[in-house]
Amino acid sequence: QMAISTKENENITLKKNISQLREELDNKNIEKEEALQNAISTASKENEHLKESILSLRVRNDELRLQKEDKTQRNIAMATNEIKNLRENVSSLRNQLEKLEVNKQEAIQKALATQHREINHFKSMVNALRDEIDLKKNLHEESLQKENQIKTMEFKELQETIIELRAELEDTNAR
Repeated sequence: QMAISTKENENITLKKNISQLREELDNKNIEKEEALQNAISTASKENEHLKESILSLRVRNDELRLQKEDKTQRNIAMATNEIKNLRENVSSLRNQLEKLEVNKQEAIQKALATQHREINHFKSMVNALRDEIDLKKNLHEESLQKENQIKTMEFKELQETIIELRAELEDTNAR
């Protein structure tokens, strides 16, 4: 009878443990379901937010594309007007140039007839000036070469001084 009573107590304890385990399992399943629902809800909200962001970006992209197209059309219209104005200016300038060329040729012919001696005189003056310029150029080049040599020597002296000062500094630091 004691063995039966012990067995009954064990059965009751086991039933209680099973009942508690079932209750814990049910609680865990409920928690798991709630967590799953929360995750689904969060993912759904995030998905909606991403959809809204994508839509907003598409709208902004379309706006920017339209602005760019408008700007391009305005630029094309301005460039077309500018080209038209330039063509008109070129045509006008060509006409003026042709008139000036005719007038110039007439003036040249008149000037050539009366100023041939003066041209020869100017040629000799130009040759003299060229000689003087060549002389000054040569003197200037020689001066520049001398100055360059002096600067090169000074630079080398400065480099040597820097090397000496670095050596002294290294000796001082080594001590």
